[in-house]
Amino acid sequence: MDIKQAIRERHTVRKYETKEIPDDLAAKLEERAAMMSDAQKLEIILFRNDTGAASGMGRMVSKNVANFFAIAGDDSPDLEVRGGYAAADLMLFAQTLGLNTWYIGGMTSKDLVSRFPGKTVVTSIAVGYGQSQGTQHKFKTSPEKVADLEGAPEWFTAGVEGTMYAPTAMNRQKFRITRNGSKVRVETADGHFPKQDRGLVMYHFEVCAGKDNFEWDLS
Repeated sequence: MDIKQAIRERHTVRKYETKEIPDDLAAKLEERAAMMSDAQKLEIILFRNDTGAASGMGRMVSKNVANFFAIAGDDSPDLEVRGGYAAADLMLFAQTLGLNTWYIGGMTSKDLVSRFPGKTVVTSIAVGYGQSQGTQHKFKTSPEKVADLEGAPEWFTAGVEGTMYAPTAMNRQKFRITRNGSKVRVETADGHFPKQDRGLVMYHFEVCAGKDNFEWDLS
């Protein structure tokens, strides 16, 4: 399975088996985390056999979350965008390894936040062997509603279609994608974690459109 296939096969999973992640897979996850840390200028740590990811509410809706990524960084206007982008990569990479994930987001615990003094924690991501593979979230929009596809090049249409599978806060899918030639911009509506949503959507678009076909408008 490659990342593009993982986009369609990855679903939110909140309940996990107690099976541990083998050391060889953990090493691959840590290598990927290090790569994304460097690329996005973030601090990303994989915690294993640790139940400190989710808040009280998060623990109520989950089970056996004992392995997770934490994503943090120096506070900046684009921190959450970069964090969301990195999170998308890590979740989809984990899926290619046969693992399941949950973007914990707003239910990240205060205990975890305290482990990164001087940094801003963007999110945490549960990872492990799910009790199920989850189910596809219900699409609340469509490619035609989030972008003008009339006369659009094939790569743009493919990218927009890929964004339908991106996880967003409360599954709102409140985003808009515009194109000016080969320049593409993702805009997200106000609400819960719009900047994280922007990063998540950007990653999915990039994989499906092909990063060599366009450049981001980050203005």
